[in-house]
Amino acid sequence: LQQEKETLTGKLELLEQEKAIQVQHIGKLENKNKELVEQLSALEEARKSQSVKIQQMEQLNRISISNEKLIELENQLSERSSQCQQLLQDKEKLENYVRQALSATQLKYKVGITTLQNKLDEKEDELKALKTVREETKATLKREEKLIMSAFYELGLEMQRKLVNEENNKENQSSWLSRERRRIER
Repeated sequence: LQQEKETLTGKLELLEQEKAIQVQHIGKLENKNKELVEQLSALEEARKSQSVKIQQMEQLNRISISNEKLIELENQLSERSSQCQQLLQDKEKLENYVRQALSATQLKYKVGITTLQNKLDEKEDELKALKTVREETKATLKREEKLIMSAFYELGLEMQRKLVNEENNKENQSSWLSRERRRIER
């Protein structure tokens, strides 16, 4: 039972180590998520600055800036916007993955803990039952021992009584009177 308890404790420690690894992995993913958010913020700022530039360019265009420059800035803006969209999608995917990994790890940990706790409870119940049987067996053995000792004592007393009676009979038979009686009886 002690070995099984140690095995269960070892398994529990392994599950806790696995949880710690998952938590580290989640921490790394959260750090990556923060980096992506920072990049997204930088891109948003860049987009805003590009937006401002486009507005300035539009004003300059009114003043007669070439149409090609405006088209190029619009292309850059649309490219930046698509990059922002892609980063947002990546962020959402990463957040979903982190949530799923965390819930899977927590579920696995809870199931492992519950299983090990149930096994431990079963072993403790078995141990209690075995202790009860041992105590009952001990009591039975003590009772039997007392009965055997009592029986031997009574046998010894009975044998002593018979021996004393036989000696008394022999003494009585060896007396003068008993010899005379025997002689007369013959």
